[in-house]
Amino acid sequence: MFKSFFTKPPETGLPKWPPLPMLLRGASRETLLVSTFSMLGKVASANGKVDRKASEVMRDLSRNGLTLREDEELVVLKVFQKASHGVGDVAHLAEQFAEAAGNRPKLYYALIETLVFVALLDGDISDAERALIESVCEVFQIPTEEFDRLRKTREKAKETATLIREEIEQQQTEAQRRLRQKFKESTTSILDRSYALLGVAVSDETPVIKKRYQQLVFEKHPDRVALREKNEARLMEAREEFQRILQAYSLIRRERKF
Repeated sequence: MFKSFFTKPPETGLPKWPPLPMLLRGASRETLLVSTFSMLGKVASANGKVDRKASEVMRDLSRNGLTLREDEELVVLKVFQKASHGVGDVAHLAEQFAEAAGNRPKLYYALIETLVFVALLDGDISDAERALIESVCEVFQIPTEEFDRLRKTREKAKETATLIREEIEQQQTEAQRRLRQKFKESTTSILDRSYALLGVAVSDETPVIKKRYQQLVFEKHPDRVALREKNEARLMEAREEFQRILQAYSLIRRERKF
């Protein structure tokens, strides 16, 4: 009879709330807000405590779904917290909501769907959560079949979002693995060139590498080259070659930890 009023993007896990402009109009606005967040608090705490995810969803609903002012947001979040600690009867709250909402069935269905969404935040709807939502449906005269339809719609959306999120995570994991492999290959390539530059093999013992490095430092030091070479371009090349030798040895030392 009524289509879904919001969807849940997989990247955030938060719902894309409907504007619900009806909830913000008229003299009944305050009653609608208070009763709505009170019922949400009841459902969110039906299993004993309110988790952080539910609190995040309430902030998202107040800011993005209802676009409340900052002072209004503080009020409704306090109402939510108070109700989650056992204040108020859910059937009485539903009656207050119905009296304020009047003949606006879409608003009733939007609220039920929101209650279902909050109940599903921990994975499934518990018996306690179901009993609360059914009490609200009874006040709104919404058939149990409609509640089950909304529940199945939200469960299917949640499963789809979970599959999409898992696929995204797998893609990110694979991308990170490829990046690590590429870095490892790049590092290995640099190490191979470093050993080749010193004229030693990867399999050579550390003392052999140290001895070869000392020989190269003695032979290739720019000051020593300057004694026999007066060409400025050749001296520049000697300085650059000496720096490459130092860098190669430093990389091998870090890799071998000596």
